[in-house]
Amino acid sequence: MQQLEVWLIVGGALTLLAAGAFHNRATLARRPLALGAVLGIVPGVLGAMVVLIPRTDLIPDQAEPALWIGLTLLVSGLFLTAIWMGVLRH
Repeated sequence: MQQLEVWLIVGGALTLLAAGAFHNRATLARRPLALGAVLGIVPGVLGAMVVLIPRTDLIPDQAEPALWIGLTLLVSGLFLTAIWMGVLRH
């Protein structure tokens, strides 16, 4: 099950990365240095995650429920902030 979760995270991150790169390519005359760095670093980090996470247990079992709650709140806050900023712009 853990391997499936890792692959879903990697797939989602790569999809977001590709969508961001495509959007920036369409709106910018030339590719910024930061975008090139992100396109190089993020897949490397995701590849390391795919290899290392199944071999190690980095998070103690007692901390996992609190971590999931914190992560859920963080992602929800980011989404709400993005929606709020989008509404303010229009």
